[in-house]
Amino acid sequence: MVNFESKKARYEIDNNTFTIFPKVNKKQKGISNTLFQNKEKIIKYSNENNKIVEILDITKHFIKTKYYLDWYPLVITNECKMFYDDRVVAERSKRYNEFLSNINKVKEMYDKISSEYNLFEELTELTFGDMTANNILVNSDITDFRIIDINSIERSENVGILGTLNPKYVLSYYGYQHVVSGFFDKEYVDKIFEGING
Repeated sequence: MVNFESKKARYEIDNNTFTIFPKVNKKQKGISNTLFQNKEKIIKYSNENNKIVEILDITKHFIKTKYYLDWYPLVITNECKMFYDDRVVAERSKRYNEFLSNINKVKEMYDKISSEYNLFEELTELTFGDMTANNILVNSDITDFRIIDINSIERSENVGILGTLNPKYVLSYYGYQHVVSGFFDKEYVDKIFEGING
């Protein structure tokens, strides 16, 4: 078992499971009430044929999901860098920049991700409150994905701007200051996403 800790949560990786223990303090709410109240519906949905990470359990204290070995956030942020060494960050940066060089792949990936978010909302009447690139887990060559950040699931009227489908947020960044230094060139990325409309 491997443990990590941040300001927001404690994390455990154990064989094929990833467990998040959200902290409760002035800035952190712990497990979302909406998530806990709808846990059976959400767990069932996540284990059907879709791109939401498979949820194994939700309690008042933790969320347990399937762990995807050798899958990574589409964009590695400072907050999630603790899971990866510098070599992995450099390799993921290289893969991400290769991905960006093919605008058709970028548009196709956005269409697939936005379809999954929309389907989840349509079938559960809930939505993800943080639809940003660090919450999209991808395989090594960025041809498949899973949506993570289960604790951001809320009723749509309770989410802010990060819960809004936007190609730039979903596939690159919302706040550039959160992206690991050198992961991509901001001006290059901004230029790419100027030409992509959601």
